[in-house]
Amino acid sequence: IELAGGIAFGTGEHPTTRHCLRWISNVIPPLLDSEKKEEKINFLDYGAGSGVLGLAACSLASSSPPTESPIRAIGVEIDLDAVNIANENAAANNLPMYNYLPRPSDDDDPETASLLMKALNRAQINAESKNKDNSEVKFAQALPVELNGPVYDACAANILAGPLIGLRKTIASMVKPGGKIGLSGILADQANNVVDAYREYFDDVKVDGEEEGWVLVTGTRKQ
Repeated sequence: IELAGGIAFGTGEHPTTRHCLRWISNVIPPLLDSEKKEEKINFLDYGAGSGVLGLAACSLASSSPPTESPIRAIGVEIDLDAVNIANENAAANNLPMYNYLPRPSDDDDPETASLLMKALNRAQINAESKNKDNSEVKFAQALPVELNGPVYDACAANILAGPLIGLRKTIASMVKPGGKIGLSGILADQANNVVDAYREYFDDVKVDGEEEGWVLVTGTRKQ
C-alpha cells in the first residue's frame, strides 16, 4: 500500500496502527473465505486518518478491479483534509475504499458538532469553488444514509480512549449482529474503561494485545 500521508494520521509505524493491522489480518480472511452470498463484505474504518486500515482490509482480497472486489471499506473521519487524503490514497492504490465525514447526530457533544459543521461547510465551499468551471470533481461529503446503519461486518477504530468511549453507541449502531470490532489508541491504564463501555453492546470484550504501553480491545456485536 502506498500512502501519501500528508497531515493525516496513520502510516503503520505506530503501535496502535500495528495492533489494528494485525487484527485485520486475522479477521478479514475468514470473512472472505466464508462469504458465499452476493453482498460485499463491508469494513468500517472509523477515524480513518490516511485510510491505512481500510486499505489494508481491501488489499487482503484477491486482486480485482474495485467494482468486482468482494470487500469494500468505508472510512469515517471528522477531519476534512484527512478525508480528501484518504480518498486520494484509495485511488492511488486502486482499492475500493470510500471516505466520508460523519453524519451529524443528536448524540454529538457541542465540540464535535461544531467541528463537523465547520468541516461540512468547508467541504461545500470547496466543491462550489472547484465546480465553477463545470469540471467534474470529487469532494468530501457526509456519510450516505444507507451506509450509516448496521451494515458492517467488521470495524476498526484507532482513535483515543476518550473519543472511543463517547462513540460506543455510534459504533455499535453501525456493526451487524455478530460483527467484530478492533479498537486501539488506548493506553494500558485506560483499557478497563473502554472494555466496560463497550460491554453494553458487544460480547467477549477484552484486551487482545499490548505493545509499548498501547493495547488493542476486541469484541463481537451482540445478537
